[in-house]
Amino acid sequence: MKNKGVIIILVGLGILFISFFFSSGYHAGLNIIGNIFRMEIVFRDTYSIDAAGNLISRIAIPLKYPLSFSGLLILSGTGIVLVAKNKGTN
Repeated sequence: MKNKGVIIILVGLGILFISFFFSSGYHAGLNIIGNIFRMEIVFRDTYSIDAAGNLISRIAIPLKYPLSFSGLLILSGTGIVLVAKNKGTN
């Protein structure tokens, strides 16, 4: 049980670092909270028209969602490790 908690913590940290690496929209004049709310992970940044004549716009996820998910994973993994430690299981 303790090993599962450590793996969950490592996955949460991995998502945290990867999401910062692939994010864009950093502004030097803003503080960290302002940048987190402004930054996003962009999957498609082009505007085009498909075969049916529909406009395909950019696809992006605000950075706050992957960061929230990674924080949730880190906290739940820490809880699993602490509960496993108190029960005395590995």
